This record gives sequence, structure tokens and C-alpha cells, in this order.
Amino acid sequence: MAVIVLLCSNARVVTAITIQPTIDGSVRDGVPFGAKDGIPDSTIEGSIVQVLDVPFLEDRGIIEFSLSRLSQLIVNAQLVLPVTGSNGPFPFTIDVFTYPGDGVLTVADWAQGFLLTSFSYAGEQTVLLDVTSFIRNAVTAGDEFAGFNFRFAVPSSVILNGPFAAFGSLEFPPAASLTVNVPPSVAPEPNSLLLLCSGLVTTIGYSRKCMKRSRS
Repeated sequence: MAVIVLLCSNARVVTAITIQPTIDGSVRDGVPFGAKDGIPDSTIEGSIVQVLDVPFLEDRGIIEFSLSRLSQLIVNAQLVLPVTGSNGPFPFTIDVFTYPGDGVLTVADWAQGFLLTSFSYAGEQTVLLDVTSFIRNAVTAGDEFAGFNFRFAVPSSVILNGPFAAFGSLEFPPAASLTVNVPPSVAPEPNSLLLLCSGLVTTIGYSRKCMKRSRS
């Protein structure tokens, strides 16, 4: 006798989309380009994404991702930040600001963003951040780029060899990445699944009747 196990469900698997940065780098206020006065002096491209705030200079890390591939419902989104270098004293807190980007690193990115979250850093090799709400809202609003601005929550008083965190970049991989889970592009609708299950049940019922007739 053949045993048929039928599983009918409207549950859907998700498809993971991994997005690399469009631009990444740092915006600096302070030496050697000027005084640390809260007004940015320069951008640093082609290097790591550095975050620090010591007496004579501050670097804010900037990363922007294109959202052109995201046109479906966002299930969840995670920002992955590989750390290429850091220094204590640990732990220290980094604030994460988010904003609609433009795909270009400029000094204007220095003040961009609204506080999304903060995390305590204590020397980990990788930082993982849930950014689902921000990415959902950005896609809904039709933003072309999702921007992230990383800042020290509390400035350090250490003058030399102070605390910092450096994330990987396009030029010094592994770069940061944005992993977004979305529903599959092609999937049966719940009604279709219901009809499919009903049809299979009917077929099984008919087969059982035939088996009974053949036995009699």
C-alpha cells in the first residue's frame, strides 16, 4: 500500500538579497585639515570607514547603499559591519544615524541622519544591526539610497592612540553589506494553494474508491 503525505500551507520562504555599498568612507573634522570645531573639513575616500572622536579630530563613518533592487515587501534587513581594526579602552558606544543618501560622499554627510540605534563595541570582529524599520520606510518613500552615519556617542579624552573602530570598505574588503530578506518573486497565492490542496484531496479520495471497487 502506498502512503501519501500531503502538506498544504500558505507559508512562504524568503529570498535573501545582499547589497554592497555604493560609497563608503569617512568625513573628518580636525587635524591636519583644520581645527576640530564641529564643522567638517574633508572627506576620506579609498580607505577604511573609520569612527573616532578624540581631542583634536573626529571621524564619522559614512556608508550608502543603493535601494534599486528592492521593490518588494521587506521581511527584514540586517546591516553587516566587518571590523578591520579597533582600539580601546573598551567598551565604547557608537550611535547609528540614518538618512536618504545620494550615492556621493561629501562633507554634507557629516550632519546627516536621525538616530536609529546605538551599540556598545568591545572589540568584536563583526557588528550586526537590525535595520528593518529604516529600510522598509526608505523603500516605501522611494529613496534611491540608504545612508548610514556612524558617530562616537561620547568623545574620548585620550589624546594619543585613542579609541576607534574601523569597518571594512570597498577598497579594503570585506566591505559592509546590507542583507535584505524579501518574499520570492514568484510564489503561488494562498487561494491557488487551497485549490491545489483540494484537488489533491479529491484525487486521493477517488483513488481510494477505485481501490475498494477492485478489492470487491
